[in-house]
Amino acid sequence: MTHCPLKGDATYWTVRTGARVAENVAWGYPDPLPEAPWLAGYVASSADRMDAWYEEDERVIGHPYDPYHRVDVLQSSRAVRVTIDGEVLAESDRPRRVLETGLPARYYLPPEDVRTDRLVRSETRSVCPYEGVATHWTLRLDGREVVDAA
Repeated sequence: MTHCPLKGDATYWTVRTGARVAENVAWGYPDPLPEAPWLAGYVASSADRMDAWYEEDERVIGHPYDPYHRVDVLQSSRAVRVTIDGEVLAESDRPRRVLETGLPARYYLPPEDVRTDRLVRSETRSVCPYEGVATHWTLRLDGREVVDAA
């Protein structure tokens, strides 16, 4: 049991399925403080302690979708040019434009329009429930590296 000064005393539960056991994977506040009555009867859980999470029949990647957060991916004919120190690294008139609530527009370019000979796959991965698992790339240019430049 742990105590939160804003919520009260938390109770933890273990999930068992067959021979597998996930300790303290869920928690709740059966008797929350008066300032947090909305917590009574609810249980929270750690997604990283389970094999997979599903919302309806769809596997959740990263976290569940937010109904108040919009992400649109639009095909565009907008001209996009990426340069560093005057060298063109990518140029395309067929990007996909990603518009996401609260963020600046981002552009995804077809690999054929990118100087991939200047990029080396990075170990970095990131997860977005809308876009999936991203691979990052390090730019190598004239003896210097820009880690996770793309």
